[in-house]
Amino acid sequence: MADCQQIIRNLSALIELRMLDLNRELTVKSISQLTSVILFQNRMFPYMSMLLLGGFDKEGPHLYTLDPFGSLLEEKGFASVGSGSVVGIGVLESNYKKNITVAEGIALVKRAIDAARKRDTASGGPIQVAVIDKDGLRFEEIKE
Repeated sequence: MADCQQIIRNLSALIELRMLDLNRELTVKSISQLTSVILFQNRMFPYMSMLLLGGFDKEGPHLYTLDPFGSLLEEKGFASVGSGSVVGIGVLESNYKKNITVAEGIALVKRAIDAARKRDTASGGPIQVAVIDKDGLRFEEIKE
């Protein structure tokens, strides 16, 4: 968690500086590329993290996954990272549909996490789902 917090602190400062320099908002793609550079620069002593970076900009919604060495992949619709991700991605792939509603998406995420928890001892804790749309970011608490 400390590594992820450090990445967020560094990234937040760099984003603010870049926006002041350009005098405009950054795209999700440019932020993800900046994150990739930060991770790659620290590849000899990598941050222990698997990141999901998502957002909504003038080009629409975006979702990226980043590994500790800065590899960057744009995902279409959904992604899964972490020790239980191999189980979770199977649930997501078999049940995801293109025009899924937010409520259906949250229910699908809950099923994917439940499946991962049953098969991976490192997966657990409270479930908090981040919903990113045109209106911004909000969190949905999932009750057991």
